[in-house]
Amino acid sequence: METDLSKPTAASYDALTQALRTSLKQLEEATELLRSNSDVLIAEAEALVAVHHEMQQRAESGQVHLQQSSQIVNEVSRLANRTHILGLNAAIEAARAGEAGEGFRVVAREVQQLAQNSRSLAVEVEEHLKGMGTQMQGVTRLMESIVAQAENHQRAVEGLRKAMEQVNEAMAELRRVRESVGRTWAGNDALS
Repeated sequence: METDLSKPTAASYDALTQALRTSLKQLEEATELLRSNSDVLIAEAEALVAVHHEMQQRAESGQVHLQQSSQIVNEVSRLANRTHILGLNAAIEAARAGEAGEGFRVVAREVQQLAQNSRSLAVEVEEHLKGMGTQMQGVTRLMESIVAQAENHQRAVEGLRKAMEQVNEAMAELRRVRESVGRTWAGNDALS
C-alpha cells in the first residue's frame, strides 16, 4: 500500500508544530542569553573607557608634576653653580689674605664641596625624573591600547546585537510560517 505524501496528516502536522515550537523556544533562549551577555560586555567596555579617561587625567597630572619637578631641579642646579662660583671667589679671597684667611679657606672648600654635591644630586634627580617620564609615556601608550581594544570590543558587541536582531526577525518569520502552516492544515482538515 502506497501512502500519499502530498496529503498532510494530523500526526505530521503536530510533529512539525512541536518541532517549530521547540526550535523557536531554543532560539528565544539563545537570543536572550546573547542579549544579556552583550549588555554585560557593553557595560564592561564602557567601564574600561571610563577608567582610561581617569588614568589619562592622572597621567597628564603626573606629567605636569614631572615638568614642575624638573624646573625645580634646574633651579637647584643653577643655585649649585652660583654657590660653586661663590666658593671659588671665597677661596681666591682667602688666598689673598694669606695665613689670616686660613679659616676662610676651609669654609670656601666646604661651600665648593656642598655646591658640587648639590649639582651631582640635581643631575641624579633629573635622570630619575626622565625615567619616570619615560615610564609614564609607556603607561599612556598601554592605556591607549586598552581603549582601542575596548572600542573594538564595543564594535563587536554591536555586531552581535545586529545579528540578534536578524535572529529575532528570522524567529518572527518562523512564527508566521508556523501560523500559515497551521491555517493551511486547518483548511485542509475542513475540506476533508
